[in-house]
This record gives sequence, structure tokens and C-alpha cells, in this order.
Amino acid sequence: MVRTGRALAKDEREIKRIQTFDDEYETSGYALAAAIEVVEVTVVRRVLALRPTRIRRRTRGRVESRRCENSAPLCRCRFSSLAGLWFCRRVHHRAGAQRVLSTWPNDCGACAACGLEVVYARGSEVNKESTSANPQSLTKMPKQQAWAADVNGGEPRLLGDIGCSEEGCEDLQVSPDGKNVVWPAKKHLWIAPVDGKKHAEQLEELLGESDTPRWSPDGKRIAFRSNRKDHSFVAMLELATKKITYLVPTTNRDASPVWSPDSKQVAFIRQPGVEFKRPLIPEFPRPWALWIADAQSGEGDELFHSGNAKEDSLPLFAFQSLHFTNAGRIIFVSEKDGHNHLYSIAVEGGAPQLLTSGDFDVEEVTLSADKRSILYTSNQNDIDRRHIWRVSATGGEPRALTSGETIEWNPVETSDGKTLLCLGSTATSPSMPYRVTSSGRELIAKNLLPAEFPEAQLVTPKQVLFKSEDGLDIHGQLFVPKNQTGRGPALIFTHGGPIRQMLLGWHYMQYYYNAYGMNQYLASKGYTVLSLNYRLGIMYGRAFREPAKSVWRGAAEYQDVVAEEAEAKNANLAPDAKEARELAFNSSPVANIENWRSPVLLIQGDDDRNVPFQQTTDLVEKLRAQKVAFEDLIIPDEIHDLLRWSDWVRAYRATAEFFDRKLGAQSAGVTKAK
Repeated sequence: MVRTGRALAKDEREIKRIQTFDDEYETSGYALAAAIEVVEVTVVRRVLALRPTRIRRRTRGRVESRRCENSAPLCRCRFSSLAGLWFCRRVHHRAGAQRVLSTWPNDCGACAACGLEVVYARGSEVNKESTSANPQSLTKMPKQQAWAADVNGGEPRLLGDIGCSEEGCEDLQVSPDGKNVVWPAKKHLWIAPVDGKKHAEQLEELLGESDTPRWSPDGKRIAFRSNRKDHSFVAMLELATKKITYLVPTTNRDASPVWSPDSKQVAFIRQPGVEFKRPLIPEFPRPWALWIADAQSGEGDELFHSGNAKEDSLPLFAFQSLHFTNAGRIIFVSEKDGHNHLYSIAVEGGAPQLLTSGDFDVEEVTLSADKRSILYTSNQNDIDRRHIWRVSATGGEPRALTSGETIEWNPVETSDGKTLLCLGSTATSPSMPYRVTSSGRELIAKNLLPAEFPEAQLVTPKQVLFKSEDGLDIHGQLFVPKNQTGRGPALIFTHGGPIRQMLLGWHYMQYYYNAYGMNQYLASKGYTVLSLNYRLGIMYGRAFREPAKSVWRGAAEYQDVVAEEAEAKNANLAPDAKEARELAFNSSPVANIENWRSPVLLIQGDDDRNVPFQQTTDLVEKLRAQKVAFEDLIIPDEIHDLLRWSDWVRAYRATAEFFDRKLGAQSAGVTKAK
């Protein structure tokens, strides 16, 4: 599904006038498989119709319960930051009863009369020079800011600056009454009214950095993390009195506060504080615990404590999976049996109850409308896809809500609990919104896919399995050209991340969605492509994701590629720092530069905040010294996760043309798809 780029159109009034395109805030939408030169106006029409705000992990927004001024109807809407969709219900109150007038994803038109607004972040996180990305090379540097806009049109309103420094750090939290928004910026919490009539105000001046603000359901308090680097607290700010209460403060690192439905308790995750001068090379377990505290007194108790084995370590999805239900139980995940599974525990304590079990992993976790059951996605019975499941917070047999050769994610239940919506895709159809029914899923936006989308030209990748050199099962997706008449060139695709998994269909995350489209495009040009899910990826168990002697400790994951072909301060103080640096270098491809022979194409934005650009300049000089042929595409002022749609197309076109020059698919008996 096409996603928006860093912002709305330059003038948010383009939400109403979607026929025009303003290049200043160009989308970074997905290359649609072979239709890599998709008409821009079509992309924008889909972007603005579906997503009236910048998405990816960096947009946060929520609006609840806005009553119309001239009538009784009330709009209740949820914004899914992962899907980038509003899910709204327009209800009418009569004598305490509710009557649903409409339920529809992105039913912002129906709710606009109620004053429905969207809160969004514009601009990227800042780099080491405290500047946001400037992929258009504007003479005036853009800022990372919080904005609000009426979905029905009108001028957008600047709420305040953000300027956070981590990818995905934008965390705009709207109050339960929809009147205020709070966010972390410049190491503290800031608050502003959504109507934009007052400038943002700093809420506190505590030591360290304050982040992850979470409103209590009654809107009277804000829980947040106060990060002091080697330790951190979960704190609670009472808005009326400006009183700060620390919840069970210790030397540990506390994070991820979640409120009870009655606003009286807060659950959070606790990890040990930072130990300096600990050796770097040995791999240690990462123990953790689940705590609950009284929001008024700050006193609390431990509910659960992990073991000390490596599989007991803090799970990858621990923070986003923590939920406080309406059934007197708290939901969390653990990998103690080798896979990421759901557990629930009573707020009074006791033994945790296992909710899911088996040779699969749970990924997304959310609560149902009544907060008494869990909606989640997993790869149960379909290891290289995702489907939606439901299980009661008190236990029982999990029930699959979707299945088959499709992929579903981001389940969202309407507030009456009668309708379940999601995003979904297949091998040949990109992600679209669906209604989940008893017989499967039903497309609810049939007119949103451009008529020229080349679904009939796409191939269905084959699931392939093979053994690594050390006997581990490795999964992949094999894209075979439709018109291949003989042997032809083949490519191996290793995804980024690396903590990701490529699927047997269009992906749910931006870069990987793009990559799937690119693999389809290469197949249409006559290349056989093997997309490889090597070790370090998710959904095949913890041991697969975190193998011994991997990454800088030995690059054990490279065995998987070979099989198919035939914290910084502490680091400087650690007693084995010198040995660790040597091991890291020897685990790097640069250590074997003398063995490089194949031509290389290097593509990078020079404002990359993930991979230092200097690594590319260094590699170029080493390739020159080895007389290895290379080409480069350097995109000034772009970042790691390209922000402009045109830059994605440019990078993928350069890649395809590079393969054509070096491998020549068209001269290998392959007919190019039109």
C-alpha cells in the first residue's frame, strides 16, 4: 500500500484537492512492482484518501469522542499508527442508548462535522548536528515539529517543535478528551492544546530525559519514563497540582508504563541497571521483570520475574505487547520456551497463564474493544505469512480469524465490538483495508487500487527451504519469471534490518514492501530472485534471531547465504575492548576486501543516520585499491530510509539497470514483461 512521506502536501488543504501534486513534500510511497513509473497523481490520490498524515513508525495520533455542536451524534475514532488509517464510528445518543450511524475505515468525512482533527509530526528526527533531514536540499533547513489539522480542511496549526534524535522517536499522545497533546522534545515533556491557540509549554525540568508519555484514562495524570542513562524511573505527573510521583524508584531501568482502565495503577517493565566494565565478547542473558504500582502512592509489587537463561531475556516485542485488560489481568510476552508467546497474569499476582503455545511467534498484540480479549498476529500454521488470531485474556483456545494464502496485519476492532478491520495483501495484490468476516476477509475499498496496477503480470513466489552449512533450516521466497524459456541470470536478495522477515506476499512495513515490489520488478525483467530469510530475522524463534557468534562476534549468519550459493561508553571501558574491536573488524566484509572480485553498486544518502556515510567513502577507496569495478549513486541530503518516493524509484531503477549491464537478462532467453 502506498504510504505517505515525511508530511502532508505543502498545503494541507490538498486533502480536499487531491488532484494536484506538490513536490515539496513528495511521497515516499512504494514502488508498485513492475509499475515502477506509477503516475504520481494516482499515488497522491491514494495517499490523501487513505492517510491524512505522515505514517511509518514515526506518526502518532489519536482522537476520541468529539460531540457535534449542532446535534447529538458523537464521533469515536482511532488512528492506527502502524497502518496509517483512521477507523471511525459515528454514533447517536438517545436516552443513554447508542445507535451506530456509520462504521468505516477513514470515515473522516462523516466525522469531520464533529471537528475531527489529526495530529501529526512533520520532519525527521535530528542528526548529530541537531538538524532534521533535508532531502530537497532547501536553503532553509526544515524542522521536526508537531502539527494539527482539521480533516475537513483549513489551515494546519503548528503546535510546537519536537527535535528528538532517535528513529521513530516522534510520540504524540492525544488526551482522552481530544483537547491536548503531549510529546517528548528536547529531553522533556511538552504539552499544547490541539486547537493551536496556545504555544506548547514544557511540563517538567527533571534530570535526564523524559519520554514515552502516557495519559491516564481519566485524563488527570501522565505516566512517563525518566531516563537517567545507567538507570531510569517510571514517573507520574499529576496535571492539576504539577506533582511528580516516582513509582518504586531503584537502581534498575524501568520503562513502558501502561495504565489500568480505572486510572489507579500503572504496570511497567523493569531491567537491571547498567554495569560498567563488563566484558563485551561473552553473551549475557538480559533478565527483566513486570511490576505494578499504585499511581497515587507510588508503592508497588513485582508480578513476574524472568529466569536467568538466555531464552529468558527481554523479548524483542516486550514493550509494544504490554497491555492492561478489563478482566483484571495484564498481558505480556515471553520467549522462555524459545518462541515469542502471550501470557496473562492477575493484577494481584500469582502464576502467569500461557495463552499461546507452539512452534511459531506472536508479533502484533492489541486489545479488543471491550479490553477482555487479545487480537494478535502470528505465523502459526503458516510460517512465512501473518494471520489474525483472538484469545481471551483469561485463557482458552486461541481462534484463527483469518487464514489461507493471504497476509493480514494491524487488527482494529470498532468500539461496539461488532466489526474487525485490518490491512491485508496477497502475493500479487498490495496491502488494502479489509473487513474480517466469519468466512474470511472482505475488501472495503475496492476503488482505491489504481486500474493500471499490474497484478496479472506479477508472479507468486515459491516457498523454498534448504539447509545451512551447520544444518539449520533456512526459508526463502523464490521469484521465477513468467516468460522464462531457458536458464537465465539469478539474484540473491538479503533483506535489511536484519531483525525482519520477508513474506510470501506484499509486506506490512515500508522498506520491505518496497523490496518485495522490487523483487517482482526484477522477475518481470527476467531475473530469478531468491529472497533469503537468513539468521538474525524474526518469527523463526529466538535462537534463530539471536544465534551465537553472530554479527560482530563472528558473522555466523553468513553461513545461510553461503549455503544457498553452494552500548558505546561501556565498550571503551570493558576489559576486552581491544579484543572486541578486533573481532568486530574480522567479522566485517571489509576484513576480506582482498577477495572481492564482483562489480559493486553503492547507493546511499549522505545524511544517513543509521550507517555512517564514511563507511561508504572508505569502502570506495578500498575497492579502488583492489581495482574492483564499482558504481555509486549518492543522494545528497537523503537519509537511510529514503524519504522521497522519487528517490526510491531512482535507486531501484539504477539497481535494475546495473544488473542489466552486468548480467544481461534480455540476452539470456527471457522475454521482458510489458
